[in-house]
Amino acid sequence: MIGPATNTRVELGLNLKELPPSSRLEKLTAGQMCNYRVKLTDASQVDAELIAWAKMAYDAAG
Repeated sequence: MIGPATNTRVELGLNLKELPPSSRLEKLTAGQMCNYRVKLTDASQVDAELIAWAKMAYDAAG
């Protein structure tokens, strides 16, 4: 899931059971739509690591 958070930030929600710890990932509390959130403020933050996480979430969704 991706959506606007503020005028200068979008957030990417990832629904995955477990990801390796990263300062970019915010683990969300149980019961939310997604398990992790990544806050993005610049297009340069969309890198290989983020794309890999998004692909893992997509593949896991079936």
